[in-house]
Amino acid sequence: MDSTDQHIFISSRPVLEGRKPYVAPTCKRVTPDAAKELLLRHGDIGDPEVQHMLDRIEELQKHNGS
Repeated sequence: MDSTDQHIFISSRPVLEGRKPYVAPTCKRVTPDAAKELLLRHGDIGDPEVQHMLDRIEELQKHNGS
């Protein structure tokens, strides 16, 4: 087969036609009370990092309450 016998068709459509558009991640701000509730509901209380976050939330609540 000769290389001149091969035909290459180039499409004008973009390659990424079927992909979904990129949506950047976002952060949701919550109050200390809401954060504490989320941690207590979904976090592992035995996890030292969860316990540290709960301690920090209580410190914030003490400062804001005074």
